Amino acid sequence: MPERAKSYKPKHTARTFTAKPERQQSHERGYDHRWRKARAAFLRSNPTCAYCAAMTPPRLTAATVVDHATPHKGDPEIFWDQSRWVSACRECHNRKTATHDGAFGREVKPHPAAGQHSDNG
Repeated sequence: MPERAKSYKPKHTARTFTAKPERQQSHERGYDHRWRKARAAFLRSNPTCAYCAAMTPPRLTAATVVDHATPHKGDPEIFWDQSRWVSACRECHNRKTATHDGAFGREVKPHPAAGQHSDNG
């Protein structure tokens, strides 16, 4: 039986991810067992993506993420305020976070679907 030709596989250099030094671990920011239980209960009650439903025409997409419509920035009062939670699919959550929540150094700006919340309380 003929031998298989050898293929060239370059040695990859390991990519290292360096998080911002001031950023805490997820469990230190409140994403602990209590959060996981509350998140699961919220997604059971709100199983579809609110952002997809607000599109024209509306899309029906399963929600896999609970989005804090108002970025909590470590404030436990905002973090646990369920009236500020929005069920979202991963695609919509990532888009909203990257464009509206100050990700990648961008300015924080309100999201149209989350407009029912004011920062005044």
